[in-house]
Amino acid sequence: MPPRDLTALIGAMVLLGLVVWGTAGRWSARVIGGLGLLIALVGCFYLYIVLAPASPTSALVATALFVGSAVLFRLLSTFEQ
Repeated sequence: MPPRDLTALIGAMVLLGLVVWGTAGRWSARVIGGLGLLIALVGCFYLYIVLAPASPTSALVATALFVGSAVLFRLLSTFEQ
Protein backbone atom coordinates (compact mmCIF):
# COMPACT_ATOMS: atom_id res chain seq x y z
CA MET A 1 0.00 0.00 0.00
CA PRO A 2 1.44 3.44 -0.93
CA PRO A 3 2.04 6.01 1.79
CA ARG A 4 -0.84 8.27 2.77
CA ASP A 5 0.68 11.45 1.34
CA LEU A 6 1.07 9.87 -2.10
CA THR A 7 -2.45 8.51 -1.97
CA ALA A 8 -3.77 11.94 -0.98
CA LEU A 9 -1.95 13.61 -3.89
CA ILE A 10 -3.30 11.11 -6.39
CA GLY A 11 -6.78 11.55 -4.94
CA ALA A 12 -6.47 15.33 -5.23
CA MET A 13 -5.42 14.99 -8.88
CA VAL A 14 -8.40 12.77 -9.65
CA LEU A 15 -10.80 15.06 -7.82
CA LEU A 16 -9.50 18.19 -9.56
CA GLY A 17 -9.65 16.46 -12.92
CA LEU A 18 -13.26 15.47 -12.35
CA VAL A 19 -14.18 19.00 -11.25
CA VAL A 20 -12.61 20.48 -14.37
CA TRP A 21 -14.35 17.94 -16.58
CA GLY A 22 -17.72 18.31 -14.91
CA THR A 23 -17.81 22.09 -14.94
CA ALA A 24 -15.96 22.86 -18.17
CA GLY A 25 -19.00 24.46 -19.83
CA ARG A 26 -19.72 26.77 -16.91
CA TRP A 27 -16.35 28.45 -16.50
CA SER A 28 -14.26 30.63 -18.74
CA ALA A 29 -11.21 29.34 -20.59
CA ARG A 30 -8.96 31.23 -18.17
CA VAL A 31 -10.38 29.38 -15.16
CA ILE A 32 -10.13 26.03 -16.94
CA GLY A 33 -6.49 26.78 -17.81
CA GLY A 34 -5.74 27.62 -14.20
CA LEU A 35 -7.29 24.42 -12.96
CA GLY A 36 -5.33 22.44 -15.53
CA LEU A 37 -2.11 23.99 -14.23
CA LEU A 38 -3.17 23.18 -10.68
CA ILE A 39 -3.58 19.54 -11.66
CA ALA A 40 -0.12 19.61 -13.26
CA LEU A 41 1.33 21.15 -10.09
CA VAL A 42 -0.15 18.43 -7.89
CA GLY A 43 1.19 15.80 -10.29
CA CYS A 44 4.66 17.34 -10.17
CA PHE A 45 4.65 17.25 -6.38
CA TYR A 46 3.78 13.57 -6.62
CA LEU A 47 6.71 12.99 -8.98
CA TYR A 48 9.05 14.88 -6.66
CA ILE A 49 8.07 12.67 -3.75
CA VAL A 50 8.53 9.51 -5.81
CA LEU A 51 11.72 10.47 -7.68
CA ALA A 52 13.62 12.60 -5.16
CA PRO A 53 15.10 9.63 -3.26
CA ALA A 54 16.66 8.35 -6.51
CA SER A 55 18.17 11.69 -7.54
CA PRO A 56 21.43 11.48 -5.53
CA THR A 57 22.40 8.27 -7.31
CA SER A 58 21.15 9.07 -10.81
CA ALA A 59 22.24 12.13 -12.74
CA LEU A 60 19.46 11.58 -15.26
CA VAL A 61 16.75 11.68 -12.60
CA ALA A 62 18.32 14.73 -10.94
CA THR A 63 18.52 16.55 -14.27
CA ALA A 64 14.94 15.63 -15.15
CA LEU A 65 13.70 16.96 -11.81
CA PHE A 66 15.62 20.20 -12.25
CA VAL A 67 14.48 20.81 -15.83
CA GLY A 68 10.93 19.75 -15.00
CA SER A 69 10.72 22.19 -12.11
CA ALA A 70 12.07 25.01 -14.27
CA VAL A 71 9.48 24.30 -16.97
CA LEU A 72 6.67 24.04 -14.42
CA PHE A 73 7.54 27.33 -12.74
CA ARG A 74 7.80 29.00 -16.14
CA LEU A 75 4.29 27.77 -16.99
CA LEU A 76 2.98 29.02 -13.66
CA SER A 77 4.57 32.44 -14.14
CA THR A 78 3.02 32.87 -17.59
CA PHE A 79 -0.36 31.99 -16.14
CA GLU A 80 -0.17 34.80 -13.58
CA GLN A 81 0.53 37.43 -16.24
